[in-house]
Amino acid sequence: MDWFLSGEEVASVDIEETEFLVEPIIPKEGIVFLYGKFGAFKTAVGLTIAKHIATGSELWGMPTKPGRVLVVEGDTPRTGIIPRIKKLDPSVPNLDFAFVYPGIDVINPHTPDTNKIFIDGLMAKHAQNKYAFVLIDSLRSSHPLSDKDSEAATLVYRQFSFIFPGALVFIIHHDRKSRPIEKHLMGTDVEDEMEAESFSGSQAWINHATTSLKIKKQHGKDQNWISIIQTKSQVGRIATPIDVQVHEGIHVEQAATLNLNQLDIALHTIVWKNMRQLDQGLADYFDVSTRWARNHRLQYEEKVMKLPRVGPLPHGDDE
Repeated sequence: MDWFLSGEEVASVDIEETEFLVEPIIPKEGIVFLYGKFGAFKTAVGLTIAKHIATGSELWGMPTKPGRVLVVEGDTPRTGIIPRIKKLDPSVPNLDFAFVYPGIDVINPHTPDTNKIFIDGLMAKHAQNKYAFVLIDSLRSSHPLSDKDSEAATLVYRQFSFIFPGALVFIIHHDRKSRPIEKHLMGTDVEDEMEAESFSGSQAWINHATTSLKIKKQHGKDQNWISIIQTKSQVGRIATPIDVQVHEGIHVEQAATLNLNQLDIALHTIVWKNMRQLDQGLADYFDVSTRWARNHRLQYEEKVMKLPRVGPLPHGDDE
């Protein structure tokens, strides 16, 4: 498709709706920006998504369109990352890896010589294999610019689009470290809002991405529960948070779904004074994360009690 079109030509373009690699969170083209704190299993989530796209298998209950996948690993040495990757059984068709630790420089692709070899090699492989999905682990290991520079996002995204034209580029990035004074001074709602945008660097990394995903680690009985929260989308409405559980530090699996009868029994069993206490009681009862319990409790309210998606149960105090 040409980059300059008349109005008549735009009207004749046969694009009726957005295509997805993973519907509704991973579009077919553009930039996906994934961020989360240290130890929040960002690499595990990225690799799981990559493998499901390579195999075309359903991902956490979402339909997946198969395509060839490239994982560009610049954040961890081969000796550290390959043993983890092997646990995922990477010996499937359409899945390739490029180990470029300690990273590449997409802003200055021709210097030094080792970087030129990497960049030229990646472009040649993409021209040969036409990757649908390219995972970059991580953003910090792919450019020398300051993350706080608002123009850096445009420059880096533009370079990735040039190196991998037509592909969805999925970039992993780290959260900034929250200061204790912030948590002490801010209320719960404000703190949650802060955490949703608390990655390291300029807001432009989200503003210029097609979609952004936040990984939030849950606290409770099982420290391996995480939520994948879509914080921005240019291609559709924001998806419902996805609650998953991580096994062996690398296998990311969808949480089981409770039927409404189980929830009904639990709700009539637990003694509670407010919604927060109720959700914690449900989490303890089913041995799940509090977010997962809350999501299912809201589903119960909506489907059984016919309440709106927001708001408390008719008895007890709200959070």
